Amino acid sequence: MRAQDADEDAPPDILTFHDGANAVATRADLSHFMEWRLNFSSQQELDGVRDAQDALDEQLSREQRGILAFSRVENMSARVATYYVEDPVHAVQLAGQLGRQHVPELEGELSVSFDPSWNEFLSLYAAIHRNDRPEEVLAS
Repeated sequence: MRAQDADEDAPPDILTFHDGANAVATRADLSHFMEWRLNFSSQQELDGVRDAQDALDEQLSREQRGILAFSRVENMSARVATYYVEDPVHAVQLAGQLGRQHVPELEGELSVSFDPSWNEFLSLYAAIHRNDRPEEVLAS
């Protein structure tokens, strides 16, 4: 996948959907969309970023307070993980703690928005899967 404004020779973004998110999409208690962006400049940093973001998913899932919806690697320089969470204050604090634990040298960006209808997830999911539906044949 490549961003619309990306140069032709730019590396494509890598998008990964979390299988479990579709099963709980629109769950009323997971009404906040949280995006956690971490820039990296080496494979070692990317591994640490992935470990931090996966650890957040594991802890939120174990506590049943959130779930990783999807992640993407942008331009081979940033990994963005998106979550739906019950308590955004708790999730932001936990992300900060896990970021310091796994990638203390990197500064992350966190943003949270109220999205009880899971619009961020469902819009992207629908765009990716729009051609997956079988064609309808209209009888004349």
